[in-house]
Amino acid sequence: MFDIFKSGKTSVKLTLDRPVSQDTTQVYPYYLGETVHAGVIIASEKEIKIREGRIALVCREEYQYKYHKHSTDSHGHSGTTVVTAWETDEREVNRQVFLGETNLPASTQKTYEFDLPIPVNAPPSAQAEIVHIKWIVKATLDRKMAGDIEDTVELPIFCGASGASVQPVEIGGSNEPEEADLIFSLPRKDWVMGETIAGRLQISPKKEFDVTEIRVELVRHERVPRDLGNEYVTSIPVKLADSTHLIPGQNLFLPFNIAIPSPAPATLSTPHSQLDWMLKGILARRLRKDTVVETEIIICNGRQR
Repeated sequence: MFDIFKSGKTSVKLTLDRPVSQDTTQVYPYYLGETVHAGVIIASEKEIKIREGRIALVCREEYQYKYHKHSTDSHGHSGTTVVTAWETDEREVNRQVFLGETNLPASTQKTYEFDLPIPVNAPPSAQAEIVHIKWIVKATLDRKMAGDIEDTVELPIFCGASGASVQPVEIGGSNEPEEADLIFSLPRKDWVMGETIAGRLQISPKKEFDVTEIRVELVRHERVPRDLGNEYVTSIPVKLADSTHLIPGQNLFLPFNIAIPSPAPATLSTPHSQLDWMLKGILARRLRKDTVVETEIIICNGRQR
């Protein structure tokens, strides 16, 4: 279950209070605001000198960004192209030192126990297209002029539905209010992956016009603002009606159901990236721009109701 990195006859082994499984169907997550209880087992058959023994709860963010790359060919002609690259930002959210500079005697076997609180406002684990969030517990024996001895364990950290947005909501708006009012009726604003969003789209025409299709989309929008900026958008469409003639005074009330994928990355925001979910209602128009309403919703990746 654990990867143990050894140097000579000395080893470090991490244990957590919840199972760590490579099987994605059996996940035992921690939640934002909870505490990880970890153990570190140090075993050394021979005497070894270390500078420090430490444990850290680490948030590792990988994000893809775009930038201009300038180049010059063999003829002296210069050009600029847009390229993409991945950057990694690794932050120690919690670090605890359990050994100072010392010599571990031969035949050492010691166990240390730690509590590592997870910040409430931290980003949850995520595996999206241009944003990856990983959480790691790392135990290290830091050695001077020699390779460190360490063990790492990746753990899933989820965000649960807060329960603060359980009241029914009606959210309206339109990019063309002179054409039609569009209103979403939803039982709440926060959802959990695997649930089904059951709502209703109300259409109140202001003018008489035809639409080729009426649909609702569940949209995931990833953004990385660095340099030129980078975006990735994916959507799940659900058709509510085919060609329809809209008439002022004849409002439409169209129910819909959209299943949230599972697994799915949760709503998150960091200094380097942002991932949002929204519902979009669309009156598709021929030979002109669509009439659209958008509303942001919150999607969590754990604790289904």
